[in-house]
Amino acid sequence: MGASQDIAISDYGEKAIIEAVSQCPSCETTILGPGDDAAVVSANDEKAVVCTDILVEGNHFNLDWVEPFHVGRRAIAQNAADIVAMGARPTGFVVAVAAPADCPVNTLKEIARGTVEEAAKVGADIVGGDYSQAPQLVICVTATGEFSPGEKNVLRQDGAQPGDIIAVSGNLGWSRAGYEICSGKFGSMDNFMSNDLVQRASALYGCPEPPYEDGPVALEAGATSLTDVSDGLMLNLFHIISKSAARQDKSCPDSVRRYEGPPEAGMVQAQLDKKGILAAASDELFGLAELCAQHTDSETAEELLLRWIYHGGEDHALLGTFPCSTKPPANFKVIGKIVASAPESPGYIMVDRELVEDYGGWESFSDEPLAK
Repeated sequence: MGASQDIAISDYGEKAIIEAVSQCPSCETTILGPGDDAAVVSANDEKAVVCTDILVEGNHFNLDWVEPFHVGRRAIAQNAADIVAMGARPTGFVVAVAAPADCPVNTLKEIARGTVEEAAKVGADIVGGDYSQAPQLVICVTATGEFSPGEKNVLRQDGAQPGDIIAVSGNLGWSRAGYEICSGKFGSMDNFMSNDLVQRASALYGCPEPPYEDGPVALEAGATSLTDVSDGLMLNLFHIISKSAARQDKSCPDSVRRYEGPPEAGMVQAQLDKKGILAAASDELFGLAELCAQHTDSETAEELLLRWIYHGGEDHALLGTFPCSTKPPANFKVIGKIVASAPESPGYIMVDRELVEDYGGWESFSDEPLAK
């Protein structure tokens, strides 16, 4: 890391620093190491899944916009989504909370109540945790999971192959829309804020609704890759494509790495269909975009809609690839296909034959945290 020791984290990027500090697994108990939605380790001749995530007040959530109860639910939801994105089912959660000394006790109680309620939705408990003092409220959750008995496969991010179908299950764009509504981008008039679609977006910003059952279903259906849309549809799809390209280099098969540089001929490329993406996002979201466009002069309804879908994360939908010979499970909607890269169409992602150059999405070390 000598060459990068003077580079600020904000310039280096979250994914790059994770790769810089990660090492290829060296223990036989590690089945899949760093780089994917979760790690996989051995457990009495079977496989256990584990992941962790952190929420920081002012960076990931704002208590002026979201009740503590829903912050607790969200802390569990985003970790449970990582577990199911591996094709596994959550089995337990450990929750650590750091808070200022003057933090109201009821705030911590409500966060705890939210974690218990969301964990119950996936049939798991809060099995432990810790409390400590800090200048601001911080919630860190570690989740564990297991595969169906006898399941030999693991859903990785790097398994996409030419010919695969790209499909998505769950909500797209709602959380980003809710964030912009809560931040006051479209004003705060009572008749606007009380609208049912506005209320739904605000609720989904407070706590997403991941399609928990669809991860194991995707694994059973033969999915070649899967991830949850935590950073944004385009950015998370880019991770699948670049990691699938890097897997051709098998230098570190027990972890997941990105391919560095522009794609070469023969590597995988995503070709998306805009109509398919809009169909996957629902008519209700378009109705919300039309409503919000009436309260801003800077963007049309379609521009709002596409930005929410393409670049908005935190919905924790499931994005995956399936062999062309396999029909995706019922809840998955097809939005495109995987092809081999060609010299005449360089790039990782195309939408209606136009190259996507800006993946947008969430970056933990950006200069302007979104208080998401």
